[in-house]
Amino acid sequence: MIAHLLTPQDWQRAQSARVIRPASLDTEGFTHCSELHQVVRVANRFYGDHRALVIALIDTKRLTHPAVWEAPAHPDGSIPRAHDEFYPHIYGPIELDAVHSTLSLSKEPHSKFLTPEEFTTFTVMPLPQHHWSRAAEWSHRAWHHEFPRDTTQTYLDQYAAIDPARPLEVYAAVSEHDELMGVATLVDDDELADPREPGPWIAAVYVDPRFRSRGVGSALVRHGERRAKILGHSSVYLYTEDKVSWYDQAGWQIVRSSTLNGLAVTVMRLEFAT
Repeated sequence: MIAHLLTPQDWQRAQSARVIRPASLDTEGFTHCSELHQVVRVANRFYGDHRALVIALIDTKRLTHPAVWEAPAHPDGSIPRAHDEFYPHIYGPIELDAVHSTLSLSKEPHSKFLTPEEFTTFTVMPLPQHHWSRAAEWSHRAWHHEFPRDTTQTYLDQYAAIDPARPLEVYAAVSEHDELMGVATLVDDDELADPREPGPWIAAVYVDPRFRSRGVGSALVRHGERRAKILGHSSVYLYTEDKVSWYDQAGWQIVRSSTLNGLAVTVMRLEFAT
């Protein structure tokens, strides 16, 4: 499910025409949409002069035109960077049959739209330095059974050694109140004892228990997937001890079984459509 914002007047017109056709379709070639965790930020950034909006929740499986997740265009024409978020763009209008449901957003004058209770607002970004310590503590605690020689300092050293020329990116989901909600990494080698796959790998996906089941882990994994594709890879890999079904539902396929320091893991792959 993704979201498209409209004014109440535009929503009325769309209901009459049975199609959502925004001006951006003629000027930019696509219809702007958002992930659910982005929609309130988009509302406050681009619709601050409005007091009421309609959020149309779009079922992408019902679309007749392709939805493509892309980073905002850079004025200088450069490629997306690791800190760029991806937004869904629909390359065509949205037929009303694809609208699953709607929600209303409203605010008082000179205030901001607030996040509806159905959504959780956060931003996926490179791990900010002021969150390094918390992320390192999480990672050490979560993966100590896989890497018993690692310490919290091991992760802090990895963060400090990140070089744009190296295939290592650490992402964070950060709430609108600057709370660290989860982390994930994209690496060239995830340290299996019997490496066969070319990489890259999505690794060390961790979400604070307070924020689980809110789409945080999915957003972090999807960001890593899209970054791998942007970097020119035809597929991306991961291994998991016990989340095979979770990744399977997200389109990942089992490659093989392996072990890591005596632990049984499953290697999985996501192929990118050309």
